[in-house]
Amino acid sequence: SFNSDFDFVCNVGLFGYLKDGVVQRVHLVDVNITGANFVGGLVGNNWEGTVSDSYSTGSITGNDDVGGLVGINDKAGIVENCNSTCSVTGNYHVGGLVGCNYGDEGTVLDSYSTGSVSGNRRVGGLVGHNHLGTIDKSYSNGSVTGSVLDSVIVGDVVGGLVGWNEGMVSQSYFTGSVSGDNWVGGLVGWNGKTVSRSYSTGSVSGDDWVGGLVGTNGVEGTVNTTYSIGTVTSVTGDEHVGGLVGENLGEDVSISKSFWDTETSLQDYSDGGIGQTPYKMKSFDTFNLAGWKITAVDNSDMRLNKIYKWNIVDIESYPDDATYPFLSWQP
Repeated sequence: SFNSDFDFVCNVGLFGYLKDGVVQRVHLVDVNITGANFVGGLVGNNWEGTVSDSYSTGSITGNDDVGGLVGINDKAGIVENCNSTCSVTGNYHVGGLVGCNYGDEGTVLDSYSTGSVSGNRRVGGLVGHNHLGTIDKSYSNGSVTGSVLDSVIVGDVVGGLVGWNEGMVSQSYFTGSVSGDNWVGGLVGWNGKTVSRSYSTGSVSGDDWVGGLVGTNGVEGTVNTTYSIGTVTSVTGDEHVGGLVGENLGEDVSISKSFWDTETSLQDYSDGGIGQTPYKMKSFDTFNLAGWKITAVDNSDMRLNKIYKWNIVDIESYPDDATYPFLSWQP
């Protein structure tokens, strides 16, 4: 915790506490906010409210449930079509956009974050902790760090998009860099529910339980229709380190239709998924035969048909301009 005059100041933001309300089209520039818990650039505590078409820039500092735009998105709260470029620093449940997406109807949709994020535990580029909620069609591309705070070195459960996931993450991606100690993933540090139709191209660095997409896939974790290509390195240890997944736990774990690039990741091993060469990772056939809803396009600016969740510039047709798969909604 912090030792400052802000230790006990909670529900901090332009709107400290939003209950059943709507905040729409609010743009905050160069904010500088410090608090204890439930700290956000725009809303500290969003209780069953809706935050849409809004953004924040600047810096946010807090202890628990700290986000660039919203500290905690509680119950049936909705954050839609929002973004933040804020640098965010905290301790527990720290996210570039939302610190904690709480409740089984909490939703983060069509949103992104690009600022740097650092914290001790459950730290994510977009959302620190997704508790039974939904994250869809969203991304982050900043640097995410499990770091030193008040001389306590933890850095556990760190993800490029989400630190700890107990809900649904779908059609989302990460392109930045992520580092921490244990349970570190390019997209999700710890997955306890579902990650689908998502990918990571970001670099990942940690000690143990480190994966290009998911650090640890928990007892009920499901990963399907995903891939990762970023470098994966273990700093001081070498246990449970994988190109796609560091470790799977339990018999109910499922990983399907998922791949990682063995060359770009520098990893021949993953606890689940299929390793492929860069050529195969840029081939339409690799993903089409796996049952992905994917179509080949002529260039990366083209979206041929939105009925397909994925697009790819096939290496066999365009060897000089080939791409890895990308989502049909993404910019």
